[in-house]
Amino acid sequence: MTLSRGKRKIYCGFVAASMALVSLVGLVGLVPVAAQERNQKLEGVLHHARAFAGSGASYSVQLIEKEGLVQVAHYNNPQGNISRNRARDAIFAARTLINFSPTQFTTVAVRYLDPTNSGYYSEVLVTAKDITSLSVGTSTLDDLIKNAQIVDVGAGDNQTSILNKYLTIAEKQMGEGNYWEAEQVVDSALRAVGTAPSEQSRLTQDMLVLADGLDARGDLERAERVLKRVLDVRAQNGRLDDPDAERTINHLTDLYISDQRYNDAAEMLNKLMSNPSLSQVSNPRAFANNLERLGVCHYKSKNYDQALTEFTQVVALKRQNYGEYSTALATALEELGDTYRAQGQSNDARDQYKQAHAILDHAVVSRSRLEKMDYQNYSARVKMLDEKLGKKQ
Repeated sequence: MTLSRGKRKIYCGFVAASMALVSLVGLVGLVPVAAQERNQKLEGVLHHARAFAGSGASYSVQLIEKEGLVQVAHYNNPQGNISRNRARDAIFAARTLINFSPTQFTTVAVRYLDPTNSGYYSEVLVTAKDITSLSVGTSTLDDLIKNAQIVDVGAGDNQTSILNKYLTIAEKQMGEGNYWEAEQVVDSALRAVGTAPSEQSRLTQDMLVLADGLDARGDLERAERVLKRVLDVRAQNGRLDDPDAERTINHLTDLYISDQRYNDAAEMLNKLMSNPSLSQVSNPRAFANNLERLGVCHYKSKNYDQALTEFTQVVALKRQNYGEYSTALATALEELGDTYRAQGQSNDARDQYKQAHAILDHAVVSRSRLEKMDYQNYSARVKMLDEKLGKKQ
């Protein structure tokens, strides 16, 4: 069965709500309890299972969305390889929690704190899929220990190196199609570093891939959450005016528009255009791009008067900043033409389409790197323009 985007959203919301209810019942029945009491219950589950037995360790448990964070202090297990022992005990603790409430946890992170500095640690990340593979026999305990995903943080690390260690694991998870697990690893990374470093290209690229994966699987809410998180992180560091930020804004706008959430898109775009770093004065190209997206929202919602005003301004800005032969200008002219046509102003619409067509005709034969376009793209674009102009194919 294939669901439309809107129906997929309703279905995903229903499933998420059902899973949340099942998890709540599994943990505490129908009686609401404070997070502290819930965490104490989870600690009791580990205590009953004799987790970390023989190590002399103390531990605490937190549930952060669908990730369990177990912080272990004073771990002392000298028999055998310490790294192997930590991985083994982390897998046992994760299995105990996940088996206790299968729908509650997607990942469990077991963080062994350094006795000399709690800012240093060795963290073992275990996914629910790891535990499932162990239960059904597709992996052995030795397999999981050998391939354990571990983040070691010590005195030589800074924000960037810590972030990259987590991102390496997130990238592996995405490579295996585990997008929900990857999202939690990224969240762990951002919690670990506090404020993300100013250089965020890898983080942004990974989060865009993550959003694509979640969107493709119909989890629109989490895809939106990831994209908004990218913008928030980049805004904190004043990095909203580069190509990575532009891609993020475009992706989030497309998500809103495809889901017909035009007001949400307009609210986001107006907020961005009011940001000093994206204003018409400081960044006219970014301003024009966001104004164009706003025009698309108003066009899609049939607010043609507002869209006409915005596209008219976009055409002027793109002509000024990109030149007369820019394919970006051709796109804006076509959008302006579509708006005229929607209002019944066919002559004005034809004039915009002809100007756009002429730009594309120039671009396909241009030798300028900034102006040229490949023939396949040109052919598709002019075919649509010819149809709008009423030309026979």
